[in-house]
Amino acid sequence: MVAAEPGVSIWTKPNAGMPLARSWPREYDVGPEEMGESTVCFILPGTQLVGGCCGSTPAHGHAIAETMRQDQQEAIWPSSDH
Repeated sequence: MVAAEPGVSIWTKPNAGMPLARSWPREYDVGPEEMGESTVCFILPGTQLVGGCCGSTPAHGHAIAETMRQDQQEAIWPSSDH
């Protein structure tokens, strides 16, 4: 992902991973905590709006929102323990 040009908004809607084979209703392999943590990859280059697509649940949205809130309060950098 490249950094946003000044004045340009970036919107991302990642899936909650890959769908698990033969599950119904569909289950995905990325949980809320992991999806929230991965949001850092989107917000560092300048994304202002992050949502969720396939497989996302309200818990995924909450985890994303928490990461976005933290970013507004302090600089977030991926740690080496992930």
